[in-house]
Amino acid sequence: MATIRATCTDCGDIDLGVREVRARLCAENDQAEYRFVCTVCSMVSVKQLQLPTLNLLVEAGVHVDTWHLPAELAESQQVDGTAIDHNDVLDFHNLLSSETEFAEAVAKLAQG
Repeated sequence: MATIRATCTDCGDIDLGVREVRARLCAENDQAEYRFVCTVCSMVSVKQLQLPTLNLLVEAGVHVDTWHLPAELAESQQVDGTAIDHNDVLDFHNLLSSETEFAEAVAKLAQG
């Protein structure tokens, strides 16, 4: 089994097995990172990595999770209307607190 050398910010260099390292790759922009738990202090560390290094970790047997950017990032940044204020939040809280008002609001949304 391959040994991976990583650096804990508190403990310095440590040696890890492939099962102790997890990597993530963003499908949209190819940003990659890896995480591990320090075997000395139990601190979780997350660090950025370049694709060539990610490929080396994969070849060594490290599992890679692929994730996607939230869809909201692709939405227009144009904002219509006024900003939500404290009173709006209180009104929404009251709406959620009343089963009758909440049911009426959901019914109105369902009607279009």
